Amino acid sequence: MLQKKAVSYPLIAILILVVAFFAGLRVDHPHSGLKNALGSAKSSIALYRSTTSFGAGDIVVVNTGDKTLDPSLARVSNVSKDGVDIQSGPQIQRVEAQAVKGKLLVIIPFIGSLISIIGL
Repeated sequence: MLQKKAVSYPLIAILILVVAFFAGLRVDHPHSGLKNALGSAKSSIALYRSTTSFGAGDIVVVNTGDKTLDPSLARVSNVSKDGVDIQSGPQIQRVEAQAVKGKLLVIIPFIGSLISIIGL
């Protein structure tokens, strides 16, 4: 009986991860961007939904074009046919719509600090 549980729990976990991936859920470790009450973006892990539909006010995971800062957490200021205006710090920056990876669902604090120490 114990052996069946030892095999079934990892299989269930893998199945959940596969279903979540195909549902568009992604996890990323932001290197810059918006802070929250529990610390900087770099000290967190972001759970987001991969999507191309977002609007002003949404918090997104985005590649800004600066490899040392990507990915970044940012608030969408404006969406136009030319691009997306985002604010990840004191300034507003325009990026292509394809640079936005998806809408933020949940921030998981403190785990990003451990990942930074390990070097992942």
